Amino acid sequence: MRNQTLMTKSELAMAISQRSGVGPYDASRVVNVLGEVVSEAVANDRIVSLPKLGKISKRTRCRQRGINFQTGKAMQVPAMQIPSIKWSKMLKGALRD
Repeated sequence: MRNQTLMTKSELAMAISQRSGVGPYDASRVVNVLGEVVSEAVANDRIVSLPKLGKISKRTRCRQRGINFQTGKAMQVPAMQIPSIKWSKMLKGALRD
């Protein structure tokens, strides 16, 4: 992360509050609930579309070879479900400018 700073949850909630006109407490609750709702939906095989941000889904990462660093022996890492984000064109464009 070069020259980047972290936006905390409270800063995000305050920005949402200022731009939407809702109170800071309500905006903070929205941030909390958003994470829960998205996690549940993706876990239940749903694709979550967030306008101007992108789509969040899950995908299967194939089984792969790995190394056990304690023993140095090769091992198989099983296939697993992982979250996947496809960023929107608008967000990608904003980063290119």
